[in-house]
Amino acid sequence: MEHLQKVFQRLRENELYAKFEKCKFEMTEVDFLGHRITQKTLKMVDHKVKANLDWEPPRLVLALRSFLGLASYYHKFIKNFAKIAMPLTNLVNKSFETYEWDETCNETFETLKGILVKVPMLKLPNFDKNFKIHSDASDFAIGGVLM
Repeated sequence: MEHLQKVFQRLRENELYAKFEKCKFEMTEVDFLGHRITQKTLKMVDHKVKANLDWEPPRLVLALRSFLGLASYYHKFIKNFAKIAMPLTNLVNKSFETYEWDETCNETFETLKGILVKVPMLKLPNFDKNFKIHSDASDFAIGGVLM
């Protein structure tokens, strides 16, 4: 409660306000940016897991790039990601002129889908270490990353 009081005081001092309807306190789990965060785990929300499991093998390079984009978002949490994804990465490489989806590509695609839905896939930070906040803003958006 002390921390909340300090945060609210700082917000008031800087004339920043929070919408009460959007505030939640003392939650045991929270859905945030496609993740479900609990005290012990960090995993994909259920509808994202289902969407990944239902993802059909891409027939076009654009669809494959979309899938690789999603998988790349989680690459830090997937051991040997580059090695696993190489057959698919080679397929979208501009030096390849034809798009030929073969059994190796299909196996790689299914392997990555399986890895993406494993629970828990992510790990929580070490709370004994310091955290940094990196933020940026423009005329229409504000973003921040806790590192």
